[in-house]
Amino acid sequence: MNPQKRKEQIRTLWQKCFDDREDFVAFYFDKVYKDENAMSLEKEGRVVSALQMIPYTMNWCGTEITVAYISGACTDPEQRGKGLMGELLRQSFREMRRRKYDITALIPATASLFDYYRAYGYTEVFDYSLRTFECPEISSGIKEMPFLSLDKDVGKEWFIYFDQQIKKRPSCIWHTEEDFRNNIQDFTMAEGLVLGMRGADGQPAGMAFITATEEEALIKEMVYDNEKIKEQLLRKAAASFHTGKVIYKTPALPPAAQRYGMAMILNKEKMIPQWLHAHPDSTRTAETLNRMDQTSLTQLLFNYEQREAYMSLMMD
Repeated sequence: MNPQKRKEQIRTLWQKCFDDREDFVAFYFDKVYKDENAMSLEKEGRVVSALQMIPYTMNWCGTEITVAYISGACTDPEQRGKGLMGELLRQSFREMRRRKYDITALIPATASLFDYYRAYGYTEVFDYSLRTFECPEISSGIKEMPFLSLDKDVGKEWFIYFDQQIKKRPSCIWHTEEDFRNNIQDFTMAEGLVLGMRGADGQPAGMAFITATEEEALIKEMVYDNEKIKEQLLRKAAASFHTGKVIYKTPALPPAAQRYGMAMILNKEKMIPQWLHAHPDSTRTAETLNRMDQTSLTQLLFNYEQREAYMSLMMD
């Protein structure tokens, strides 16, 4: 099947399987989809199961690792229950290893899918927490602050600032500038808001990616220089959506953490020595780590007990 026809069929399958806005689907297949990252199965000349392997980079144990993020995994409802997605995942794992990815990650669309993906070697790694900011006087203290609404054509300084802030996290999936701009466009298409704030020196000092329900504003990602900037961003979010309540997502704070994303290690040969190098006081050896089952090893290497690994703003 030629690439354009396959793309069109994968898009049709996506629309059949997912309840996404038409403008998002058009945007995704224009800006995010790449034929070389797509995997599919066909029956009688028709795509019946598909997924995309989107490349990301992540900081982990003092080094950078490569991530194949699974996006848009779906099977035609009429073909489900025949093992097609399992076969497609196994083919994808072989291709990921051929491309020398270190890990693969995904976000299950429903709670039941955690068990499904666990059967193929994935396990919980990326959690998050939600915190609440109450702001009864929604206009208080924000009128004169140097805020601006950012769009996909915003200056490069904002990407540089965002990139520098998320890279301060000890274990986090990074975004390219293209991905950063795609996220901004996605938020604005969905009637959300990407808010920027400058400091006294005129340089970027805070950012927030905000959506809203009828009752509250929801910040899906927020970076800032200090707690004062953080509060001002929260107040501006409340004012922008005319609400006194803002829910904001943060890296996980055990025990009040919610599971979010899963991962599976693909390159033990690289990751085990690096983990041992980063943990010189550990009593574990390469031999004992290699003998561990996939789930235990993945959660150990990503320090899941402390909920250290984090990802957000994944395009899916």
